[in-house]
Amino acid sequence: MPLVLSNNTRLLVIRTWPRLVASKDQLVGRMRQYLLETHPGRPPEEAALAASLLFAMLVSQAAALESSTGGPDFEAIEAELSGQGIDQSYRSRFGDALVPIMRGALEPAPSERICAAWIDFYWAILRKLAATQSASEGRAA
Repeated sequence: MPLVLSNNTRLLVIRTWPRLVASKDQLVGRMRQYLLETHPGRPPEEAALAASLLFAMLVSQAAALESSTGGPDFEAIEAELSGQGIDQSYRSRFGDALVPIMRGALEPAPSERICAAWIDFYWAILRKLAATQSASEGRAA
């Protein structure tokens, strides 16, 4: 089942995801620092892994919006994130910081419409992952 997105969000994400890829090092570096600050006492490698994997998930899903090869495998994405210890706390904090970090790292700074599209897109992915996780747990019970 595909992500539930407005046409406007879909088009803005498709149009702008190459900008995120081009600024990957800055975006991931700033996100890693933010996740370190918001998760004191947890290993620095964990924050770095969370920033990298969540960014990769975000841009790969953006690329998938453009392709006609079918939808993403949300079960595989959830299994990878969970298997690497990327818990809800990291996922939530990533979403909290996405727009401020995008505005600080991208030149020129993205418009409010673009930022809104990306945050809508990110939370749509997380809702889909949560539903996938719930469905998997229901089948296991």
